[in-house]
Amino acid sequence: MKLIAENAKPLKIKAAGGVRDYETALKMVALGVDRIGTSSSKEIVNKEQNSNSGY
Repeated sequence: MKLIAENAKPLKIKAAGGVRDYETALKMVALGVDRIGTSSSKEIVNKEQNSNSGY
C-alpha cells in the first residue's frame, strides 16, 4: 500500500482485502489510503478482532 500511495496521486486509494480489524485499518490509513473496503466494518468500529480470516 505504501508503494501505491506514493505513486498514485492524485487518484484516491482504496484498501480492500485483508482489512478485518481496527489495527489493520489504522495501518492502512497511516499508509495513506482514502477508503477501506471491508465486510468487517462492525468489528473495526467496535475495535474488535475478527476471527474470520478465511482468505
